[in-house]
Amino acid sequence: MKLAQPKSLLGQLQRGRGVGFIGCIELPRRRAHALVAKTLREDPWPNLYQETRAHYYAQLILRTRFDIGHVGGILRGLSKRSVDPDYLIDTLGALAKRGEGEAVEALKAHLATATAWGPAFKQLEAAGKKLLTGVETILEARYPKDDDLFKQVGLMLYSPPEPWKVGIDPESRLGRALSHAVQQTRRSRDRAAEFETMSTEALLASVEGSTYSDIGRTLAARRADADRLLEASHSGPIYRRLASVQALGKQKDPRTLEPATALLDVEKHGRTPQIVAAFALIDLPGDLVLPRARRWFRSHKPGHRYAGHTILSLCATAEDAALLGSELPAAHRQTDTDRLTDILEGLQRAGKGAPVARLRGVYAQTHSSYARMLAVELLARDDERFREMFAIECLWDCEDRSRIAGIEHAPISAPGVRERLNEISADRFEERHVRDAAGRRHAEQACTSR
Repeated sequence: MKLAQPKSLLGQLQRGRGVGFIGCIELPRRRAHALVAKTLREDPWPNLYQETRAHYYAQLILRTRFDIGHVGGILRGLSKRSVDPDYLIDTLGALAKRGEGEAVEALKAHLATATAWGPAFKQLEAAGKKLLTGVETILEARYPKDDDLFKQVGLMLYSPPEPWKVGIDPESRLGRALSHAVQQTRRSRDRAAEFETMSTEALLASVEGSTYSDIGRTLAARRADADRLLEASHSGPIYRRLASVQALGKQKDPRTLEPATALLDVEKHGRTPQIVAAFALIDLPGDLVLPRARRWFRSHKPGHRYAGHTILSLCATAEDAALLGSELPAAHRQTDTDRLTDILEGLQRAGKGAPVARLRGVYAQTHSSYARMLAVELLARDDERFREMFAIECLWDCEDRSRIAGIEHAPISAPGVRERLNEISADRFEERHVRDAAGRRHAEQACTSR
């Protein structure tokens, strides 16, 4: 996927910017439809768990009167190319909530053919249980054998619903498969409760990849066993070490420093050891951890660098502002989204004095709407020109926190601002806290003008 230039209208739409939305809805319909189609096919969404485009795209589709059936066609095309289409599924879910029948049909068609159909099911569930009508027929026909249906429901639905709560007959094959999946989920939760009854030695002997985090939380409450946990944190099976380090960190035991630092050099098991180590270190006193985090921030060792970035993103002080600001251009240039967002979050915690000129560049160019949102909040705090340069555009941004910054700072006398505030406060599909912010701003202006 090729990302368009940030100053182009396509590039602005791909980034979820308000100026792209405004520009697109003002175009002749044919040109607007071509842009919307290209944006939906080539979305640069780098992190589905941090970024939100569904509300933005749903509004764009409705305002330009783009054919929702065509959105379903784009979804089918991406699925055939093994492209992750979750952003389109979320967009169709947002349209389904708005009562768009073609979006419901597109989601059901995805259920019938997609390898990973769970997100489509969850979007239909979230849009209203009446929309799940017919899902039984689709999935039961797709998996004619009970064993296959039960297995796929368990795999596809991380948080399965009780069938009766979503209008599915509990006695149907799908209903029984959902009930079975719910019971399996409860057994997993009950297992965590069982850990409370086990001795520390039994827990350390049984810990494995799927249980180390729950066991770590259980052990954290056992301060009397800290010496045994320290012993287990230094050597032995990796998941026992992880559970012990996690527990010691929660206990704020300074002795966690050595075994946690050792985990930063573990190369197996993905990034899990580094994540556990970094968050255990965050729980320790700042005067013990922050000097090390500052050294690790530019380390050539990936584990140490990850820990340095993570710790400063959550614990930075005013002393760290210069270090964080100096690394901002490189992270932005290299489109390293994780590194960029860590730096921006650290700058938020470091207090006033963020590098405004560099933040303006991040705002205009980054492909990550989450990183732009963090830049928006910093600019709203530190940039005297935020109100005139960016606030109005933020009213249409894809990220809720960016829209709130626009609501709080946009000049009410500027063309279209009052109307946009009214539109947001009346939009029942908008996030509640965004609607409330728009309502407050409008009410405050009404009182001021009296």
